[in-house]
Amino acid sequence: MYVNYNDMKVILFFLVIIPFSFFSQGGYYDDNKSDVSQICDFYRGNNFATNLDAERAMDRVLNVVGMSQRFVIYPCNDINNCMATTYKGIRYILYDKDFMHEIADNSDSWAKLSILAHEVGHHLNGHSVDLLAYASGEMDAPTLRESRQMELEADEFSGFVLQKLGASLAQAQAAINTFGSDRIDTYSTHPSKDKRLGAISKGYYKAKNQSSTATDAPALSAEDYFYRAYNAPKNSFQFQIDNYTEAIRINPDFAVAYYNRGTAYNDLKNYTDAIADFSRAIRINPDFANAYYNRGLAYNDLKNYTDAIADYSRAIRINPDFANAYYNRGLAYKKLKNYTDAIADCSRAIRINPDHASAYVNRGNAYGKLKNYTDAIADYSRAIRINPDFAIAYVNRGIEYGKLKNYTDAIADYSRAIRINPDFAIAYYCRGLAKQATGLPFCSDYKKGCQLGYEVSCEWYNEQCR
Repeated sequence: MYVNYNDMKVILFFLVIIPFSFFSQGGYYDDNKSDVSQICDFYRGNNFATNLDAERAMDRVLNVVGMSQRFVIYPCNDINNCMATTYKGIRYILYDKDFMHEIADNSDSWAKLSILAHEVGHHLNGHSVDLLAYASGEMDAPTLRESRQMELEADEFSGFVLQKLGASLAQAQAAINTFGSDRIDTYSTHPSKDKRLGAISKGYYKAKNQSSTATDAPALSAEDYFYRAYNAPKNSFQFQIDNYTEAIRINPDFAVAYYNRGTAYNDLKNYTDAIADFSRAIRINPDFANAYYNRGLAYNDLKNYTDAIADYSRAIRINPDFANAYYNRGLAYKKLKNYTDAIADCSRAIRINPDHASAYVNRGNAYGKLKNYTDAIADYSRAIRINPDFAIAYVNRGIEYGKLKNYTDAIADYSRAIRINPDFAIAYYCRGLAKQATGLPFCSDYKKGCQLGYEVSCEWYNEQCR
């Protein structure tokens, strides 16, 4: 969710994604080059379709268990079936046009429909934890035994769904009968054919022995609760917290769930609980750079700048290119009046990200505190070149111009800030000061600043204009 990844981790991501793609194909899993070639040949399909057929097919599967869709259904080139995967916190089911079109309305396409149900089963059983979580070291890749167990659970779900949709047992098992392998599965990510057929049969008869309401449908997994929170509306913080809490109850070692719950607490300004959750995530994964960073932000909001600096420093040790960690550590140093270290950290953030406009502004602020007005003005000017609508950069540059008694340029900068933000109270007050210093009419600016709620402007208006 807020994690930076270096090139090695990106490489690891591609190493990790392969077993997920293969174990989710309803039987296409063997490891030697001949089998891989056959898999690739099988994947090569046709052009894209719209999401309509995909949504309708997915609804058929999810209606069986009474669940709403919580996946992104997305067309994917050069495959002729579908697959489940998770990337950057979003769950996907990728599909081919002809495959989805055939199973959307054709109740006889049981083999392909069973593959779709199998992919949904991977998601609903919590198998497809974000690939980047593996790449970042937050979670280990599944062992071969764990992968085989995941396949059996997805097969059982597929059998359950197909019975509810009216298929015979033979129809529910058709895909595995066609593509499954009879080989010994000790060194494979997928179970042998007989085990997979048995899992489908188990799910099939479980559904058959239930009432048609499917009241015993599979319970939500920790991952289901996690993504229910992750995909919730942006400001539904309590809803997110409740679902992350359920995910943690099921899986007490779910570091990312603690981290995301901490972020939600932080958004609610509940900094104490946020810090506690970031700390739990760190205990589970001591190299979780973003957990240190966000705990630092929470400490900062509590004005505990010393602990904030310590956490930013830990995040930087883990990820030396963490520009925002340098930037925020610089802000904390500035709060402690350590302007030299503040300048150094903002400079590091700028070296990593030359377009970090806020780093220029805050380095300019630190230069200003050291009465280095020329360098301060230069930094505000750089920030404005990056972001011409950066109103505070104009105000701050205007203040430095005022210190140099260059009131003309100061007034021009305050005016630019007001054009960008007509409700910028401090800009009116500062412009009033500059105008008063040059003998220009100033009362209207003090009055406007006062009307917008800036109390100092009210004091000056009452003293100078009445």
